[in-house]
Amino acid sequence: MTKRMVLDFIKDICDALNKCLIFKENMEFEQFTRDDRTLFAVIRGPGDCRRGCEKYPG
Repeated sequence: MTKRMVLDFIKDICDALNKCLIFKENMEFEQFTRDDRTLFAVIRGPGDCRRGCEKYPG
């Protein structure tokens, strides 16, 4: 894996985690737990990062 590819991989992880934070921004906990779309997205984002990390050769 080239250095460029590794940096792209790390950027993708950071982008996914930042999206999780943005999706739930300005939401109270009760509102968040009742919003199935946001809840699903915020739960799925870190899972996608985990799967990506499992593929990382380093």
